[in-house]
Amino acid sequence: MKTGRSGLKRRMAFYILFLGTVFLTLAIEITLFLRGARVAGALASAGPAGARPSGPEIVDAVIGLVVLKVWLMLGILLAALALVFLLFIKRVTGPLSAILEATDRIASGDLSVTVPSREANELGRLAQGINALAANTQELLLLSGGLSRRAHAGLEALRSAETGEDRAAATTEVAAALTELDQLLAEYGKTFFAGPERP
Repeated sequence: MKTGRSGLKRRMAFYILFLGTVFLTLAIEITLFLRGARVAGALASAGPAGARPSGPEIVDAVIGLVVLKVWLMLGILLAALALVFLLFIKRVTGPLSAILEATDRIASGDLSVTVPSREANELGRLAQGINALAANTQELLLLSGGLSRRAHAGLEALRSAETGEDRAAATTEVAAALTELDQLLAEYGKTFFAGPERP
């Protein structure tokens, strides 16, 4: 298992850094704007020509410029948020929805489903793990079904055996099939299955 920062964490860190950069840029822009020549010019030109602007005229001129700038910055901020939202939907929610749909089908018994694993991050690893789980379950079912048929055939041979030698051969076949089944289950369920000991 890899250590360090994961793909999704890096992507989310990028989104947060992007939004932080947008916020910082907007804060610097408003600060520079309020201290800039345009505001000073508006303050100087407020009021009738040749008259010194009064308090309310200065305030109205500055507020008008600030409101215009704030609306422009809010538009930029909303565009940045929309971009991050769309990237998040495309890069995280889309693959996650595909994984959930596939796992629902697998849970309902359709083991032929494969989860697309185009991502090179946790979602891709999750998809690969689900695909491996489905493939292992299919293999386990096929192998255990074959061993079960072998055991049933051995039991049928045991029932119809006429000699002691035939019964011994059928018993050996059933025991071998059950032993293989135990080994198969133990191999696939190493952490949770402990099959009964066979004599």
